[in-house]
Amino acid sequence: MTVSQLYPVRDVEEFTVAPIRSSRGVTSAAAEFPDTPWTDEDIARLAITVTNPTVLAALDLLSATPGRWVSLPTIREHAGRSREEARGDLAGLTIMIKHRFGRRNWPFEIRWAVGGEQTAHYRLASGLAEAWLRFRSQA
Repeated sequence: MTVSQLYPVRDVEEFTVAPIRSSRGVTSAAAEFPDTPWTDEDIARLAITVTNPTVLAALDLLSATPGRWVSLPTIREHAGRSREEARGDLAGLTIMIKHRFGRRNWPFEIRWAVGGEQTAHYRLASGLAEAWLRFRSQA
């Protein structure tokens, strides 16, 4: 087993894990956070919020090729991250999206095994890609 800890921790409360409670018992995370379409304003907020290398690399690559699927290994290579680091970065994106944006869906689509390659693939719609490029240059 290998354990790593990176300092400084940006926002500790984003990594706090606690049980979800309701008057009817445990609720699912999917029910708690809606699947909401991304707007230009959301992308503008995202551009000044995201700091982790894998998510930045993903959004940059996906914006350069809107509508096309990009594999996770390609994104990892662009970010210079190991498999474990990239997984941690993407888990951090999920936490951030829930806590800062109040939703469960990422700004880009996810699909497994595009073209037979057994890995995750991502793509970004052209309107969101344009917004990312515009706001990323201002951030």
